[in-house]
Amino acid sequence: MQQTALDLGQKDWQKNCAECGMFYSPGNKEDEETHKKYHKKKNSPIIYNGYKNETIVKEFTDGSYVSVISAEEKNTFRRQKILQIREMIDLSLNFTMGQNWTPVNEKTYIYVNKKKVIGCAIAESIESAYKVIPNSTDSTLDPSLIQSHQCIISHEAQSAIIGISRIWIHAQYRRQGIASTLLDTIRHHFVYGLSVKKESLAVTQPSTEGLLFANKYFGTGEFLVYTPN
Repeated sequence: MQQTALDLGQKDWQKNCAECGMFYSPGNKEDEETHKKYHKKKNSPIIYNGYKNETIVKEFTDGSYVSVISAEEKNTFRRQKILQIREMIDLSLNFTMGQNWTPVNEKTYIYVNKKKVIGCAIAESIESAYKVIPNSTDSTLDPSLIQSHQCIISHEAQSAIIGISRIWIHAQYRRQGIASTLLDTIRHHFVYGLSVKKESLAVTQPSTEGLLFANKYFGTGEFLVYTPN
């Protein structure tokens, strides 16, 4: 999306929206309208009415549930819906990937609450990943590394089973354990008949917020990272 005002590094006359991340010029009618449309697209939840015979892998007492859709989905409507969900997630995460349909070894898990998608994680089969090396003796990431979005990665590959290429939670539902629930659900259901340990789960090199979450979820700074296919 093109902005009216050019970004020349002079952020003092621009405003950065804390929710959608866009820089725009207050008082510039065209810029404000562009921001309004972008903000709505990036933050609006996706309506999901469910489908007959969809694969629900976990249900909760409040009516919420986790559903999974594989890359080999044949139903045209579900296929289009999951593409819409993925497009929204990629926009929110500033994630760039080709427009083709997902690889055959990939599955999309969505967390549905009151007919709205409030969380999503995209998982794929992998064979190897690389361990993050903590910068302290207590196996947790040094705060300075987290703040600067840096971490040391081992050059030695090790065995892994599942890779999480993206994980997203709607802003209104964060810090409620939904991300952890999605990852736990994936570990128990991605491979039929096998509960995958956290040590065999890898994530893409995370953002600053992602580093904090990974450190908490894995209970250590020594988690695995990988590059998506």
